[in-house]
Amino acid sequence: MDIHAILRDLKQGNRRFMEGALRHPRQDEATRMRLARGQSPKAVVLGCADSRVPPEVVFDQGVGDLFVVRSAGNIPDTYALAGIEYAVLALQTPLVIVLGHTQCGAVQAAVQGNVLTPALEALVDAIQPSVEAAETDSVDEVVMVHARRVVAELPARSEAIAQAVADGRLHILPALYHLGTGVVEWLDEVQVSAPDDEVAAK
Repeated sequence: MDIHAILRDLKQGNRRFMEGALRHPRQDEATRMRLARGQSPKAVVLGCADSRVPPEVVFDQGVGDLFVVRSAGNIPDTYALAGIEYAVLALQTPLVIVLGHTQCGAVQAAVQGNVLTPALEALVDAIQPSVEAAETDSVDEVVMVHARRVVAELPARSEAIAQAVADGRLHILPALYHLGTGVVEWLDEVQVSAPDDEVAAK
């Protein structure tokens, strides 16, 4: 499946999710047995740990379709980066989606300076450059800036990812999930869209 087909499939799945018409594809016994022999996910999703943003559900995907890496504020720490590198190098996954979401608690903590523990302070520190770059106290605006910054950060921190991008084997896209509507908004221009999918493919 090429990058255009993958994006169409994800957009169609998101539309089904928004419309309450989930198909729950590839979740049967035959799929489990096939995947026991190996995996070939179509996309990596670096998403937030927020319980309201499960990528497999948001995109109506099946078992083995997405390689999901989640951390509060979709921070690409060393372990998250290693997971993404594994998917790109070992599994040949051609797409990485950095999926932020509206009303993100981690970003809100960075905007408001709410720090409760040393670990949370480290999290806020990682997001703070995005707060400064956004030049606003709007959490959702900072989330979008942060997603774009993470997209740029991945190849900057990983030679393997940078080479895959340079070779045309990997695309990295920022996106924003809207909690209230279920819409996944693609923050960079996407050249393909699902049929009749204007809402999900802004």
